[in-house]
Amino acid sequence: MKKIILFLILAGCASVNVNSEFSKINKKIKGFAIEVFLSKSKSIRDKCDINLLVTNKNSQIKTLYIEIKTFGRNDKDLGVANFILTDLSIGDKIEQKNQIQKAKFCNTVKRIEIFGG
Repeated sequence: MKKIILFLILAGCASVNVNSEFSKINKKIKGFAIEVFLSKSKSIRDKCDINLLVTNKNSQIKTLYIEIKTFGRNDKDLGVANFILTDLSIGDKIEQKNQIQKAKFCNTVKRIEIFGG
């Protein structure tokens, strides 16, 4: 009986969110296709990674700056991830990853804003 109670207590403390990848956001900026999605970090601490996939569709620009702002409940600022991408020829795809410092779990992120130029 004690083992069953202990099991129920431990099961209640387990993480409910089992997704390793969260919804994707797509945006076009100056001839680049931008795709952003969140994923659980593979580090020891439970953190949230912000993943960026950039495809140069038809831009002659070789360097691109992307800023991704994340917000939690009540528009609480969870942090900013900055990316500088260089040597982007037409058709090139680049994938980068950064951590959201103030988000312990990805489901705390309620809104994402993407800026670039």
